Amino acid sequence: TSINQITQMLDRLLLVDRPPTDQISCNLQTADLVQWCQTLMDELQAANHQHQLKFTAEIVQPAVAQAAFDTKLLRQVLCNVVSNAIKYSEPTTRVELSLRLCEESLCFSLKDEGIGIPEEEQALVFQPFYRSKNANHVAGTGLGLTIARRFATLQGGYIRLTSQIAQGTQVDIVLPNQRPSK
Repeated sequence: TSINQITQMLDRLLLVDRPPTDQISCNLQTADLVQWCQTLMDELQAANHQHQLKFTAEIVQPAVAQAAFDTKLLRQVLCNVVSNAIKYSEPTTRVELSLRLCEESLCFSLKDEGIGIPEEEQALVFQPFYRSKNANHVAGTGLGLTIARRFATLQGGYIRLTSQIAQGTQVDIVLPNQRPSK
């Protein structure tokens, strides 16, 4: 277990240290994003049975059910933000991921009921190794949000968050829906 944890930490460090275009590329695949997200949340729920993970989706137009996205990059982005939500929330609290699938964008919103991030530190949490002063009691490297932002940017999107101490955090991720033209 310790070796696996160290290996994962080194892999994450290497991801952060690479130039944005070095060996990381965006490989779009067209798929049912709603089903893909539900499967991911089911996997995360199985590994974190104490928390209540919920996924909801809204498809703005029925013709937009298919989306183009990089499964590996998106998995990293969502796993990092969901893992943070779980890590910084008490067991039995709710972590909710919602998706709004539009013609031109994929809008994810993750809400938790966790410890929150002080307002003056919210812009800093995307920097490598930065950990909020109220997060010292929880193990972590300070790389999760850095990687999430890098991979969202690599896909042409962005990530932002809002938070209140003891009220929780909301992370919004917006990616372009780069569906192939027919």
